[in-house]
Parts: sequence; C-alpha cells; structure tokens
Amino acid sequence: MADEYCRKCKSRLTTCPTCKGKGTVLKDLGLLSGTGERPCKNCNGTGKLCPKHGSDW
Repeated sequence: MADEYCRKCKSRLTTCPTCKGKGTVLKDLGLLSGTGERPCKNCNGTGKLCPKHGSDW
C-alpha cells in the first residue's frame, strides 16, 4: 500500500492508535446483544491521522 499524505500540509499520514488502522472499534451493545463495531471517533473511520491536523486531512 502506498503512503498517503495530508491534502493540507503534505505530511505523511500515520496509523490511528485507537483503531490501529482498521477504522472501526468494538462497542459493548449490552448484556443481551454482546459487542459490535462502530466507526472510530478518533480518525472518523479512516484509520489514518495527520500529525498536524488529526482526522481533518
């Protein structure tokens, strides 16, 4: 996979530490429902972050 860069500052994007690049995180849905996945709030579901702009790249 090729490196991706921020459209604003041209910095190389890094892997989101919260979802580890998946773009989703596990969410506890309650006792009867178990767990499910939801979009990562840290990277807005992209799995990538700009060192300067965060998820707004």
